[in-house]
Amino acid sequence: MSEKPFFYLRVWSCAAVLRAVLGLGTDPRRLARVLISPRLRPFFRIGPEELERLLPYVGHVFGRWPLRPSRGPCLARSVLLYGFLKPGLPDLRLVFGVRRGNAPAKVQGHCWLENAGLTLYDDPGTVAGYERFFTLP
Repeated sequence: MSEKPFFYLRVWSCAAVLRAVLGLGTDPRRLARVLISPRLRPFFRIGPEELERLLPYVGHVFGRWPLRPSRGPCLARSVLLYGFLKPGLPDLRLVFGVRRGNAPAKVQGHCWLENAGLTLYDDPGTVAGYERFFTLP
């Protein structure tokens, strides 16, 4: 059996678990407990050959119902990528930020990844408009 369908299924399964957790709220401490859970670590382990397929798979998984995020896709995408990339990138950080929206009293949130001060898989110009309020090591 080819490893490609198995890897896609693994990405989809991890996304489903994270989607369920995100459905309970976006408390960063809850996300941290899920992402560093020793029981989930083996599912997030990937090899170099799978790394190049990871980003397209994550984009495909979250573009499909029932895993399509109800809010912006940045949180689900960043959390899932963090789970897969953290073991190989010890300096990887999951960053949560906020900014004032167009309407009065409206706040917008964003989530992104950083490694050694560089923004990964996101536009640095977009990220610059947000004030950090929480970083998950």
